[in-house]
Amino acid sequence: EQGCQWSLFAGRTIRRKNVLEALLVQQCAENPLPLLVTLPSDSPDDKPYEEQLFRLMRKLKAGVAGFGPELVGTAFQLTDLAQVSALIQSASVMEGFGMPYLEFPSMGRPLLARRICTMRDFEYASHAIPHHYYDSFRVPLGKSAREQQKGRYLEKVRLLGDRFGIRGWRRESLITFYETHFNAEAVDFSFLSFSLQTQIIDSLSNELRTEIRALNSDAYAELSAAVNDNARPLKECRDAVDASFGGESYADHFKLLISTFVNDKKSDVPEFAPYIFAQRLFESYFAPTNLRLLLDYKPYLTNTL
Repeated sequence: EQGCQWSLFAGRTIRRKNVLEALLVQQCAENPLPLLVTLPSDSPDDKPYEEQLFRLMRKLKAGVAGFGPELVGTAFQLTDLAQVSALIQSASVMEGFGMPYLEFPSMGRPLLARRICTMRDFEYASHAIPHHYYDSFRVPLGKSAREQQKGRYLEKVRLLGDRFGIRGWRRESLITFYETHFNAEAVDFSFLSFSLQTQIIDSLSNELRTEIRALNSDAYAELSAAVNDNARPLKECRDAVDASFGGESYADHFKLLISTFVNDKKSDVPEFAPYIFAQRLFESYFAPTNLRLLLDYKPYLTNTL
C-alpha cells in the first residue's frame, strides 16, 4: 500500500550520510515518522559508527535499523520500499547522486534532503519532481560545548595546514568560519562531532524539541510539503528526469566535451607539474564541508564531545 507512515533513509550507514540529522528531524517533528534505515556500512572504518547509530535508534524506538543485507535485493527491492514510503529522506553532507535524489523522485516519491552542491544537477528538473530541500539544521548549544567543538576544529586546521603547507587566506578563512559559526548560540548539527550529536538526541526534552522546531521553521515547512507531495503525475516526473539525465542528454554533454577539446587550437598547453597539481588538490579539499568532525569519528571518541 502506497504511503505507509515511515520515512525511508535509503543510504548506507556511513559517516558522510549524516544519518543522525535525519533522525533528529523526525524526533523533533510535531508528527514524527519512524525512520527506516536499510543499507549497512561498506567499510570497516564505519562499523563503529553504524553500531552506535543502530544502538541509539533501538534504544529510542525511533524506527527500524539494520535489516537490509538479508532482505533488500532478495525478499524485495529497495524501490519496493520507496514506493510504499511516505517520504524519502537524506541528510548527506557529501554525495554524488543516485537513488534517493534521482531514481526515487522519478517514481513520484517525495524527497526531503539537506541542500548540498549536488542539488545544482537537478536545477532543470526540480520543477517537475518532488524535491524538497533545507539549507541547514540548527540546534542550541551551550557555550562550553561550542568552545570545545571550535577548539577541535581550530586544532585540525592547524595540523592539516602545517602538514600540507596551506597558509594565508585559505587558512584564515577557515578559522573565521569556525569562530563565527561557534560564536552563535545555535549551530549547524552537521558540524558537531558524532558523540555530541548522539548526546543531543539521547537527551531530547519536549522543551528542546519545540526550540529546535522554531529554529528550523523553514526545514519543517519543507518536511510538511514533502509529506503531502505524493500526487505528482508519474509520467511528468519521469520525463523531467529523462530530459536532464537520460541517454540523449548524456550523449549531448559528451559531444560538447569532445568538441571543446577538438576545437581548442592552443598549442601552448603547460607541462603537467605534479607538485602544483597536488598543492591545488589539497587546497580545494581545505574547506568546511570536508573537515567536519563527524567524518573523523573513531571508537575512542565515543565518550568525548
